[in-house]
Amino acid sequence: MVDLQMVSLNHHRRRSIASWLTFGLSVCIAVLTLIPSNAGPHVPGGDKVHHVLAFMALTLPSAVFYPKALVRVVLAAALYAGLIEIIQPFVGRSGEIADFLADLLGIAIGAMIGLLLHWGSRCLLSSQR
Repeated sequence: MVDLQMVSLNHHRRRSIASWLTFGLSVCIAVLTLIPSNAGPHVPGGDKVHHVLAFMALTLPSAVFYPKALVRVVLAAALYAGLIEIIQPFVGRSGEIADFLADLLGIAIGAMIGLLLHWGSRCLLSSQR
């Protein structure tokens, strides 16, 4: 079994992990949502499910590794989602309010799951000491 003491990361490492994962995911989301709809690969599942999953993944790293920044990340992700929907009609895609609402749902789910994982790991680490 993995020694959880070894898994414990310091403050700067957790912040760095959260920042890089969030940045990388935001770039992936931009590419996938701003390419013309006929140019991308067909991915199974509904469009709204993809929006929820993408924005859930965007907020999850911050909630797990660096929850101090979660409010800023949630606000930035909501603004990002809105900007994507505004830009999409200019790149041959449709901007929809329903997509934006799916993005917001994903942001909320990612934040909640991430916080649960963060608090759960802290409880587990403290009980191991």
